[in-house]
Amino acid sequence: MVGNVIKASFQQRYCPPELLGRLSASTAFLNYGTIPLGALLGGWLGTVFDLRTAIWITTAGVPLAALILLFSPHRALPRLADGPSPQECPGADIPPSGHMTVVIKASGMLPRRACFY
Repeated sequence: MVGNVIKASFQQRYCPPELLGRLSASTAFLNYGTIPLGALLGGWLGTVFDLRTAIWITTAGVPLAALILLFSPHRALPRLADGPSPQECPGADIPPSGHMTVVIKASGMLPRRACFY
């Protein structure tokens, strides 16, 4: 549950607003679209092997997903850049009582600025 909140917050912060609908739809399609494939694979494993062996095979597959991410090229990509400066925020001419800029520091990332109204 917490992971979903973090993922959604990250997507909303880094995705341009005009592409956020496409990103959300694509993410949902990939996440929910693979559920039937997993059910078919689980049923096939349970049919070919006994259920205990099928469960052990799927349990062994979970760390493999982490290894794929660990050795993928995404680790070599540069970190995300800082967000907008207070002068770049739309409506920066609004009095301070109506506009605030918050610096967000996430673990392992550069501080980012977000505009809030």
